[in-house]
Amino acid sequence: MIWYLTWFLPEKRKRQDEASMLASLVKNDRVVTLGGLHGTVVSAAADSDVVVLKIDEAGNTRVKINRSAVVAITEHAKGKALGKSGAAGKTPDGDDKSKNASDEESSE
Repeated sequence: MIWYLTWFLPEKRKRQDEASMLASLVKNDRVVTLGGLHGTVVSAAADSDVVVLKIDEAGNTRVKINRSAVVAITEHAKGKALGKSGAAGKTPDGDDKSKNASDEESSE
């Protein structure tokens, strides 16, 4: 019983969170892949296992990756910055993760 509570339940939650994160991929999400590529989603059909990323600002370089290679969504298309868990909000330090770089520059 203790083994189940300490090992299987957290793993099950982790798999469910990952599946919901991958299912929520939409165009213009900023993501990080397993290989360390940072890019913007160009297309992510719900019924497809392939996601197309734009990996440069000009938009000329596009890469097809497996949906399972996405490990984190860093910013949703609506502009909300996300943490590793995929939720916007405050870091343990008390910093607001939804602040972008232009907000930080203007506050100085």
